[in-house]
Amino acid sequence: MATIRQRGKKWQVQVRRAGSGAVSKSFLRRKDADAWARQMEIQADRSELPADSGALKTLKLADLIIRYRQEVNHERLKAARLAREAKSKDSRA
Repeated sequence: MATIRQRGKKWQVQVRRAGSGAVSKSFLRRKDADAWARQMEIQADRSELPADSGALKTLKLADLIIRYRQEVNHERLKAARLAREAKSKDSRA
């Protein structure tokens, strides 16, 4: 849940979720703060908030390369295979 508080003439929003770092931003109008808070909460529900910066410091480049090869490259190969299959079906028809 977002926390909205007034600090001087500005409104500060802070959204915190387990597994991701706190995201905060300041606004001149409360209405803008509410809208941004809702948007960030939707992203948090979809697990789209930026990862905790402390967790990023423990990652190694090798781990990221392995993850890329497993997830991204696999999807690209799958898409290419499906395109070839669709093309071969079209040529048979």
